[in-house]
Amino acid sequence: MTALTLNLNSVIKLTREQFYQLCEENPDLKLERNAQGELIIMPPTGGETGKSNSTINAQIWFWNDQNQLGEVYANNSRKE
Repeated sequence: MTALTLNLNSVIKLTREQFYQLCEENPDLKLERNAQGELIIMPPTGGETGKSNSTINAQIWFWNDQNQLGEVYANNSRKE
């Protein structure tokens, strides 16, 4: 699945605060903005990406468990 890119510049130029609010109001979507101000809707990760992310996260968790330097969260976690 590929990302969808929306060019809204002719309709609206989102401020940082508006983009943040848009993301907060749509927590199930992965939204990004590029340097041109286009809105990018990212697809969910697939199996291979999920597997790679889990491996990396596990390695960081084990390292941090030994060093106790902070907390480790999954890369798709939102701060509650």
